Amino acid sequence: ITPANVESVILTVTVDLGEAASVVPSLIHWIAVLRARVDKCLEQAAGSGQAAAARVQKLRDAVREKWESHADYSHVRPFPVPLIIFGAKWDLMDVNKRRTLCQALRYF
Repeated sequence: ITPANVESVILTVTVDLGEAASVVPSLIHWIAVLRARVDKCLEQAAGSGQAAAARVQKLRDAVREKWESHADYSHVRPFPVPLIIFGAKWDLMDVNKRRTLCQALRYF
């Protein structure tokens, strides 16, 4: 992720569902790392000229507009670029934990 490509990236995080206890801590960690990098790159991109600053603001506005009418708007901090979360090893996951973990993943 660089200031030059941050406006067009799609990020992915893959979590190991076979290790249910590590899914949420791992996801929290990687979302924080990616958010910090994306925020830094967006700031750098916005500082590289008036046209770039306008594009970054347009991106931020689009994300805000998508969420501002949502009932949970005051409780969420939408990711500034597309983020996809993949769950691997579904078949190894304890059947009794699937529902709870899926609910937790939906929160993210």
